[in-house]
Amino acid sequence: MANLSNINNKFIVTDGGHVSIGATTTTYPLTVESGGIGTVLRAGTAFVSIDSVGTAASPSLIFNGDSNTGIWRAASDTLAFSTAGTERMRVWSGGMIQIGGDVTATPELLTLQAYTRNEAFSGKYSASGYLWFLRNETGPSGRFQLYNAGSTTINLEGNTTRDNYILGDLGIGNTSPTAKLTIDNSISTAYSTTSYAGTPAFSMVYLNNTHGGSNTASLINFRAGSGDGVLGFVEGGGTNDADFIIQTDGGINGIERFRILNNGNVGIGTTEPPAALTVAHDLSNGGDATGFRLNAASDQSSNTLFGGPVSSGDYAFFQSYKEGVSAGVRNLSLQPIGGNVGIGDPDPAYRLSVTGSLDERVQINSTANKTAGIYMRVISGGTLVGTGTIATQNDGNMKFFTGTSGEAVAMTLDTDGRLQDTAGIYLGSNNNNQLLNYYKEDTWTPQIYYQNGTDQLASQNTTQTGLYTKIGNTVLVQFRLIWTITGTPAVDNIGIKNLPWQGHATNAFAEIPCFIKNYTGGPSPRGNLTLTLPTANQTLALFNDTNFIGNMGNAIGTGTHEIRFSFTYLTN
Repeated sequence: MANLSNINNKFIVTDGGHVSIGATTTTYPLTVESGGIGTVLRAGTAFVSIDSVGTAASPSLIFNGDSNTGIWRAASDTLAFSTAGTERMRVWSGGMIQIGGDVTATPELLTLQAYTRNEAFSGKYSASGYLWFLRNETGPSGRFQLYNAGSTTINLEGNTTRDNYILGDLGIGNTSPTAKLTIDNSISTAYSTTSYAGTPAFSMVYLNNTHGGSNTASLINFRAGSGDGVLGFVEGGGTNDADFIIQTDGGINGIERFRILNNGNVGIGTTEPPAALTVAHDLSNGGDATGFRLNAASDQSSNTLFGGPVSSGDYAFFQSYKEGVSAGVRNLSLQPIGGNVGIGDPDPAYRLSVTGSLDERVQINSTANKTAGIYMRVISGGTLVGTGTIATQNDGNMKFFTGTSGEAVAMTLDTDGRLQDTAGIYLGSNNNNQLLNYYKEDTWTPQIYYQNGTDQLASQNTTQTGLYTKIGNTVLVQFRLIWTITGTPAVDNIGIKNLPWQGHATNAFAEIPCFIKNYTGGPSPRGNLTLTLPTANQTLALFNDTNFIGNMGNAIGTGTHEIRFSFTYLTN
């Protein structure tokens, strides 16, 4: 078939099957040209090509209705892509891919440069935010960031004046970190001072200050809030002479609290410990005198031993203590499993030996107005079989206590040099005919007693005068008491309290007649007034009546009352 063509040869179909549209040549199976601008499309037997003529604003291959977005050949063996008339990506002849950036420069294997938001490359995990992206900052810097729900979690800076950080957990050798930094490593080499020293491969973390030199350091700094802490090694300037140190925050400057010298000496509060352990405590600011503290458990409320020097006075101390309990003080034991203790004696032959060249005394002080004494015990087979105590009371008397399981007052030496014994003082034996009773007289202060608590509060003593004489276990008391009570007293017990000696254990409620001014006797069947003597271990005598009816509070009644009386009773 002959060649077929339209007017002016704008459409040609050859007998060989080639088609030409807008062109006069039919070299290729399909040739398409566009009004003198250049060949737009050619289709061969094994290829389809477009003309190399094109720019970012007018790419060779475009989309209908969008003439400045498409693909063109930017240079020999180079493919370029543009949108909105601006080149966005180029594939170079060497296989490098360049997205954004300066296309005249030689790119890396993959080069990204941001056009908007400074983001050169980004990926999304979800619509809620960027998972990661690369950024280009102003000046010679770059940044890699991991983003999660609008917050940066990893930031790596190319500018050395900026900070790198990771907000999430980081694992090194670990795919499931449980802390901000988790490092896993399998080191099978057994620890020793020779194998590990200076061998980074045997360490989980290796910090190396390559500068070296006297007083240079390799440190780790910690911060909590506004407080800092430092630990690490400080070089001494020689060979293998680094010291381990710990600092705490001291305000503007840190304060070194702990140092281990390269010779093994440990210092707390000092940088030059002269001994295996040296604790230096600065008391110049009037701080706590405690130089050391040992706790029986991890918390501060356990039993504790503390001690140290004091800021004033030439002494140091040890104290056993427990926080958070009444009084707080605890016992301190020396040599609990054996051995002697010497004070001024380098070789004590007894459990306690005190040696000196002066008039030696052992001083026992009670600063809380209590007794001061020595307590002695005899134990046989774990059983207490005898006790003895010599003690000085807060009234100046010295007391002697004896017993087999507990202790009771055996004898008192008062400030007048008199011996007193509640069981009596015997000469030669404990027969009654050799008993020496003692004599004592003194004043006492009588007080009114109402068993009813409301009545007791409503009563007031106005005149209180009392004398007593004690011979052996017989006590004679004389007293005058005037008191006033308001309101109507309850039908309850009333009496005289604060008797100078307790009643005897065998007292059987002996009663004696007595008289209260203005008392005329209670309503029938009450009779005249009596006073019941103090019973065992009591310093109280109650009012009754001759019909053996107690609860005299209501019968005696309200107002002002006066009693002047004396009576004798036995004491224990």
